[in-house]
Amino acid sequence: MRTLVLSVVCILFIQARQISKGVTVELQPYEGISEVYVQEVYKNLIKVYPNVVINKSIKLPKSACVGGRYRSDTLLKYLRRSVTPGNKIVGLTDKDITCPHNNSKDWGVFGYGDMPGTACVASPYRLNKSNRAVQLSKTAVHELGHNFGLDHCPTMNCIMSDAKGKNNIDNENGFCSKCKAYLMKRQWKL
Repeated sequence: MRTLVLSVVCILFIQARQISKGVTVELQPYEGISEVYVQEVYKNLIKVYPNVVINKSIKLPKSACVGGRYRSDTLLKYLRRSVTPGNKIVGLTDKDITCPHNNSKDWGVFGYGDMPGTACVASPYRLNKSNRAVQLSKTAVHELGHNFGLDHCPTMNCIMSDAKGKNNIDNENGFCSKCKAYLMKRQWKL
């Protein structure tokens, strides 16, 4: 009987640790990205999500480079392969990244992510020079929101608002109440 009770207690303890731990967000720097950017993104991600780790820097896959620009869909394919099962991964590069959009195969973007899914990528390449670190952090949070299942938000100052080809990141001052409620149900701390 005592062995059974101890086994049940151990199982409950392990389950409680797994529930409290939840999904870990892996921050994946690519070679060339400034450590200043990596630390700024980490500092801001940890404010909104409790479990964030920084992985060792890796090389950009050569197959993602097309005409000097990097295809975000190819980067996501590689990131999905490297993420620890059950986690999410945010790739950071300083290169120009693109994605398919309307009639263009290579639409330049700040970031791109699966929705929902496990991988996203962000780059400071197209962001304002005077405010790149902060804008990169907001971009990473936005793309991670997509990974957790959030679509673009119609509220103009919400982090999940659609850029629509412009840089309005400085006007974003947090999540709207609807997006905030959604993410809080998924272990975000907002």
